[in-house]
Amino acid sequence: SIRDAFLKTDKDLYREMENSNIDIKFSGTTACLTYLYENKIYCANLGDSRAVIFSRNEDVWRHQLLS
Repeated sequence: SIRDAFLKTDKDLYREMENSNIDIKFSGTTACLTYLYENKIYCANLGDSRAVIFSRNEDVWRHQLLS
């Protein structure tokens, strides 16, 4: 269902932009999706977007790339 949602959104956006005055030849999109299920994080990205998770231990912040 996530795949279908991405495909439908892409198709709908393309149709909307095609009917606008905006030149879309060099336009692009990115997407980043994270899904938490039980004790696992699933992450997917499209384009040059990346997901980052942050955690804090007292006053020290840490980060980790997810994709």
